[in-house]
Order: sequence, then C-alpha cells, then structure tokens
Amino acid sequence: MKKWMALMLLLVSLFLISCSGNELTGGTVADVSTATIIVRNENGSIMYGAEIYVNGEFKGKTNQYGEFRGTKEVVLQSGDNSVKVQAVGYLAPEPIIISGEGIGQRVTFILKRPKTDYTIRVYDEEGALDDVKVTLSHHESSTPFQADFTDDKGEVTFSQLPDGEYHLELRKGFYQEEEFNITISRSKMGKEYQSAITLQREVELLVEVRGEDGTTLPGAEVSLYEESDYNSPGAYPLAAKFTKEDGKVYFRNVEYGESYVVEVRREGFEMERETVEFRLGYDSLEIELEVNTD
Repeated sequence: MKKWMALMLLLVSLFLISCSGNELTGGTVADVSTATIIVRNENGSIMYGAEIYVNGEFKGKTNQYGEFRGTKEVVLQSGDNSVKVQAVGYLAPEPIIISGEGIGQRVTFILKRPKTDYTIRVYDEEGALDDVKVTLSHHESSTPFQADFTDDKGEVTFSQLPDGEYHLELRKGFYQEEEFNITISRSKMGKEYQSAITLQREVELLVEVRGEDGTTLPGAEVSLYEESDYNSPGAYPLAAKFTKEDGKVYFRNVEYGESYVVEVRREGFEMERETVEFRLGYDSLEIELEVNTD
C-alpha cells in the first residue's frame, strides 16, 4: 500500500510541475500559422504542379487531384514570410510577403506565359514596301491568328505573342507570295524581336498596245510564243490574252533569259509582231498598231 501511495504522489507532482512552470515552450497545433497558396494561369484556370517556396525553401507543388487541385497549404514562420511560385513555361511573379501571425490565410498567384512583340520589315529591290498583307497563324493551323498591313516604313508589329510556333504569309499584288515559319521564344529573343524579308516582283512580261495616235487599244488579241518554237509547223502560243481598257496584258508564264515572239491582232488594224529578250530592264513591251487601209 505504501508503495502505491508513493507512486501516486510522484505522478501528481510531475503533473503540477508541467502545468505551473515556464520551462516548456511551443504551442498547440491550433496555434500553427498556415496559408493556402492558390495558383492560376492568366486565363483563370487553376494550375497543378507549380512549385512553392517559402523563405527560399521548397515546400512542394500544387495538388493535381481532388478538391484541393491547384492549391498547396504551407506552414509559416513567425514574422514575415516570402512566398514564391514558379512553373515551367511561365514567368515567375514577384514573391508575396505573408505574415506568420495569421491562421488559414489564402493567397492567389497568377502565372503568365512569356510574351514577345514581333516586328517584321518588308522590302523590295527599291526599299521599304508598304501595304503588304501579313497574316500570322499558329503553326499548322489554317485559321489566321492576326493579320495586318505594313506601313510606309514597311513594318507591321504583332504585340505580346506567347511563346510558340507561328506561320506567316506575305502577299501584295504583282509580287511573289512568301511564307515561312518562326519560333517565338522570349528566353532567346527577349521582349522584342525583329526580322526582315525581301519580296520579289512577279516574273511577268507587260505588253501595252496603242494606236498610231498614242491612244490605248482595248480588245487587242496578244499571243505569246517561245522564239525557238515560233517557226515550227503548228506552233501553238504559250498564252493568248485580250488587252483591257488600259490597253495592257500581263504574261506570267515567262522566264528570265528566254526570248519570246509577241503577235498582236485587232480588227481594223495591221497585225504586228515583235521579238523580246525577257530580262530585268526589258520586261515590258509597247507595240503600236497601224490602221488597216485595205
């Protein structure tokens, strides 16, 4: 009995010491300061797999499944806590300072993809080329993303493009169409990127038909032959067209360095024939028809 009583007295003494002394530190679980970190992208969708750092220490990633998807609960130290979030393919936002005195705090981070301003300059052999239609679409997509025309400096800018693959098409009358792909990457290009391209004029032969008095002659039939085939039996023209109201026709099935024979006929006029060596500087031909006096 005495041993039992002595044991009880010892237990009571230990209990009283634990309750009355200041030697023990810390707090209950309810006193722990926590914060729920919520991560969304710029479109408002929640993001899982984002890395969370508190005071430079990695605390894990936002949840992938369940009702806590896109969130991560972290324990805070007393005082101010620097919380940082980052994810692959997104710009890291500035850290947020959270007080360690609160309980159940909720903080939302918005992550944005890197974006770049892209300027393209278009030229021809004479300099800057305006009014070129530049169409921008996502790579392997037929739907235009943006489209605009070059200004008097030959420039057009597409602002704040997310990183990715893009397809560009350039079109202007009497010029050969151009298209190419480009990879936009802010990490490689920075906030702004520029490129330049030169458009080549369409390879075409202009034939202008006029009367003796200098007036334009619409409705004249203009036939184009290769000179090497012109005198062959049964020679057939490469193309035959009628002049418009301005007395002009254009032939695009021609090549530089080749020679061609042009025949022009119009009712009430003598037929005319001329040979032209097609090359730069000799890509237009003016033919004058004489009135048929017979």
